[in-house]
Amino acid sequence: MEIVVVRQRRKSISARVIDLDTIEIRVPWFTSQTMIEEFIDRKRDRLAKLLLEYQRKESRKLDPRYYYLGKAYTQVCVKSTRDHVSFQEDTVCIEYSSKSAADVLESFTRNEAKRLLEQCLRECMVLFPSLSKPILQVRKMRTRWGSCAYRKSKITLNSKLVHVPYLCIQYVVVHELLHFYYPDHQKRFHQELEKIIPDHRKVEKMLQEYGFLLEV
Repeated sequence: MEIVVVRQRRKSISARVIDLDTIEIRVPWFTSQTMIEEFIDRKRDRLAKLLLEYQRKESRKLDPRYYYLGKAYTQVCVKSTRDHVSFQEDTVCIEYSSKSAADVLESFTRNEAKRLLEQCLRECMVLFPSLSKPILQVRKMRTRWGSCAYRKSKITLNSKLVHVPYLCIQYVVVHELLHFYYPDHQKRFHQELEKIIPDHRKVEKMLQEYGFLLEV
């Protein structure tokens, strides 16, 4: 393992895992090198255990596949000097430096979801010329893809929509915008939905196939 020593204003020595192969040792400013080495030697088993626990946690967080707009990509994590995510054919390359690979991917997902959902909302607003553009909130949700608070003129969309096909994203946005006219799923709601998305039942079924992502 790589050990990085950080001197700072503190009273005791502590250790924490930075990434899959690096541990940071925080020490008081004037701690001698001998004291640091003694701490590492004394805590070597504990440090190794911390690193192993971190690796196991990262393995659980990082599914070998990453879904982006409906396509599954194999994840490749690379220690780098920058935090960056890029796609190459069937793989997604996650470069990480100060953050963990999981954190880098989470940040990418959050930012990309906001961009895509804002874009989709703008596009779908053309279908509702009499409706003022609502406030958009993007956040993680575990039970639904979206919700509408029509009294507050706000819709909330699940950031995990970045993982499903764009057609499914359009369906969710249209669905929530329709609730400004029809708060409940009454007959008129479904009639209007069918006018806008004639094959909406196929899209609904497609979206259901990605339901497992809600639990991730």
